[in-house]
Amino acid sequence: MSQDSHDKILDIVEAIRTEAQTRDGVHLEAQKRMRAEFAELTRKADDALNEARKVAAVEAALTNIETRLARRDLSQGGDERRSEHQVALADYLVRGQGKENVPTQYRAANEGTDAAGGFLVTPELDTAIAGLAREMNPIRSVATVRSGTAPAIRLVRQTSKGAAGWVSEAATRSETGTPQLGTTDIVAHELYAAPRATQTILEDAIQIEAWLVGEVNELFNEYELDAHTNGNGIGKPKGLFTYTGAAQTGKTEVVDGKVGYQVTGVSGDFGLDPYDNLIDLVALLHPAYLPRAGFMMDRITQSKLVKVKDSNGNYIYQPSLQAGVASTILGYGVTLNDLAPSVAANAFAIAFGDFSAYHVYDRRGTTLLRDPYTAKPYVEFYTTKRVGGGLHRTEKVKYLKFGTA
Repeated sequence: MSQDSHDKILDIVEAIRTEAQTRDGVHLEAQKRMRAEFAELTRKADDALNEARKVAAVEAALTNIETRLARRDLSQGGDERRSEHQVALADYLVRGQGKENVPTQYRAANEGTDAAGGFLVTPELDTAIAGLAREMNPIRSVATVRSGTAPAIRLVRQTSKGAAGWVSEAATRSETGTPQLGTTDIVAHELYAAPRATQTILEDAIQIEAWLVGEVNELFNEYELDAHTNGNGIGKPKGLFTYTGAAQTGKTEVVDGKVGYQVTGVSGDFGLDPYDNLIDLVALLHPAYLPRAGFMMDRITQSKLVKVKDSNGNYIYQPSLQAGVASTILGYGVTLNDLAPSVAANAFAIAFGDFSAYHVYDRRGTTLLRDPYTAKPYVEFYTTKRVGGGLHRTEKVKYLKFGTA
């Protein structure tokens, strides 16, 4: 190979090496730029994420504040301002002060000193207590619920029918029989509860009225439901299941003030065919009352009927598949009341009829007395309400008696 050829080859190799180095430099520069841009994008993304977290935290805090304010307002319908009465009540609950700022009509009077009179809770709180009572008390959900300020209410009922007659145009009109009237008095009896809390809890609590509503209702509900179901009417409401029963035959109604019943034919159990027992029970009720009629029983009695079939092999119990709609037996709604009598010898364990005939009377004015001394270190809230209950128009309800006579 000549020297010239050798030199040309070296020049070509050098040119290739130079070009490769140049390309490597370009690639390195491009990589540096890409890394720098990626780092910048990462930084901006982190900044945006941190900003989003801050915004979310602020929104959560605002939502929490709004929720607390809404809960403090209870049932004010979103009103941003709390009534003077509510503010004073909250002050009284926490510190025992503020009663002097309440209008006179909201102060609970006492024959002794004014300090012993306590506090009439706010109308909003009274409404909240009554609302929860309805949700938690199955009898209230089907009964007629009245409220007022009188110690009792008097309901008038017809105890015997009058008479009428057909007559021609010129015939003499003789006197017809006059219907006889009777009355049912529903007296409001006093029910009390005394929930307790430490002073520290009261001072820290945001929802002090809501706490009181929850505590009072939990304590009131069981006793109230028991009285509306099994009460003897002495110092408490008369219970739906405690009226004197009388055996009813066919369409002839029993004596006013008593509840007609059908027997199962077996002491302490259903008869040979529970389906027949229920058919006979339904037949006792006047057809005019059937459109609003239903059954009431405890869940153990219900469990016995879930397995019963009619003559065609169909289950007579139809469970509800929709919230708020009662299950049915023979097409009539079932109200479960766990304080209803259980199946036992001669027990009236099932009631059937139009339960709006049972009247619940709430005397308005739940009172509250704050007592920081009796149970130190707890503050006790002596809370009272007055409620009555009784069956008006006893012919609208019938019993199934688990006995033979």
